[in-house]
Amino acid sequence: MPYKNHYSIWIFTSLLILGGIGKVSAFPQAQYTIPEKINVYMYALDPEGRKGEPCQQGSTDYGCGSNSHPYPHSSSIMNVNLENDYLPFVIAQEMGDNATLEALKAHAVAARSYALHTVEFSQLNNSASSGGQVFLPYSITPNANHYRAVSETRGMIVVCNNNTDCEPSRRGYPAFAEHSAGHEGNFTSAWPWNNITRHLYLARVYDPIHTYANGGHGRGLSQEGTKRWAVGVVDGNNHYPQWDFRRILAHYYTGIEFQNVPDTINGYRFNIIEIGNLTPGEVIYDNNPVKDGLVVDVQNTGTNTWQIGKDFTDSCRGGTHNLALSYHIYDENNRQPACDYSGDNPGGGKCFERTRYLMCWQNFTTLRPGEVFRLTGIKIELPPELPPGRCYNIRWDIELLNNHQERTWISRLQQPPYNKDLWPPQDTRICYAHAGSGNGNPAPPKNPGSSTHTANTWSNEANITVTWDPPPDGLVSGYQYKYEGAGATIINDGQWHSTDQTFTTFTATQDGEHLLRIRSVLNGNTSNSVEAGPYLVDRQPPFLSVGSPTGSWVTTNNFSLSWIGGDNSSGL
Repeated sequence: MPYKNHYSIWIFTSLLILGGIGKVSAFPQAQYTIPEKINVYMYALDPEGRKGEPCQQGSTDYGCGSNSHPYPHSSSIMNVNLENDYLPFVIAQEMGDNATLEALKAHAVAARSYALHTVEFSQLNNSASSGGQVFLPYSITPNANHYRAVSETRGMIVVCNNNTDCEPSRRGYPAFAEHSAGHEGNFTSAWPWNNITRHLYLARVYDPIHTYANGGHGRGLSQEGTKRWAVGVVDGNNHYPQWDFRRILAHYYTGIEFQNVPDTINGYRFNIIEIGNLTPGEVIYDNNPVKDGLVVDVQNTGTNTWQIGKDFTDSCRGGTHNLALSYHIYDENNRQPACDYSGDNPGGGKCFERTRYLMCWQNFTTLRPGEVFRLTGIKIELPPELPPGRCYNIRWDIELLNNHQERTWISRLQQPPYNKDLWPPQDTRICYAHAGSGNGNPAPPKNPGSSTHTANTWSNEANITVTWDPPPDGLVSGYQYKYEGAGATIINDGQWHSTDQTFTTFTATQDGEHLLRIRSVLNGNTSNSVEAGPYLVDRQPPFLSVGSPTGSWVTTNNFSLSWIGGDNSSGL
């Protein structure tokens, strides 16, 4: 675990070469130009994904085609459109149907970068083998979210730069953005240190949200971990925050830079990995408006090394570019600080920069990209100016301090407009109530239903929107939902997932029943769940065939006509 403060530092990785064709330039490019098409070498694959013979026209072998779609090309080399005909199929096969849009967007950027790196540098092939990205265009059909994830990240890649440990000739080019199904919680010696010199951005990182074995190699982006970070997970007293695709990529690819990703900085970035002893939506009461004893793990996800050592006075009070964790209290809509907002200068307000916790440790002097610093004894204290009876967002931020104690926020909150951060904010929702209210279990949500579907009625519409109303007393800090059904673009792992909203939308990827359970959350307590559905979806059209006559001429005015019809398992 690459912890600093209470933990030792482990950084391991290795190489797995994917193929591709193309020339290698001896000089870096300031802005990499993305080609419209790439070449993919197609091979028959064994059940383990190992490469066999090149695909031949008419082949139905796995890796080439299928019984319904034999391989149509005369050459085993396919020249395909990167955005429209390659990436949607890759992420559909690699991520499946149950990943959220943010998880799919993260994988789309990684897959695009991986393929382009191969085009530039590999002497092998872009292929669908176990040594490459899975590309099976005649065996799988992407859904709408796969195409949307590619479209919304069009042209976005992660690149190796001068601050990243990669060969000088590869700086400015797409990174070797490996990804895997998952990995065990403890790294093994299968990939020794001496294999990692060219791709240290694949160094394994502390990833507590995903610590079970799932057949992956433990390098680069974890597909299972990506799915979990995209929704956030509450495990007992530990809160693993929800991330957007930029935070996911910066977490797994140490020290990379983004190209063509809007509203993003590269040098200084951070992720809140874990918040201990604070549950999202937890209620704080006005007779004791304090929540203390928190533990916060902060990861350096930028390209710069952080200075965390003691200064020349042998203390943690000064020094060049010491860092501090702080938090602001924002209104529930994240438009501005919740109190004492004064236009272009909210600094010093009662809800802005509540407390600073210096990130200083006597045993270390730096926190390198990818490493994690643990802060203990963190306290959230709500000011008297803050009105109870509503919910707020605790916005975590990192402050850079120079030797003159001049401050700069990593998310640039000090620079207007305050609702447009250069690095996505990291928020934790809390609720503030009058003493004596909200004790015990909350009331369940009311009126669960759908604006797009009718329960227990078949429909051929795959996109399902489920809505609900807050409980009548309004004492709720959030909601949890759990999906049960045939298969959809929503995590179906048997666990409850948190949301601040009173609606959710998902896409049925398999025909059958789709049910959503929803419950209220207040101060760590939950209500009984209510059901929305089941919603019956089947996109197969009904069929009709004529039985008689069978095309023969008839010689009378009166004749019999018969036909056969059915719903083709559509339920319609």
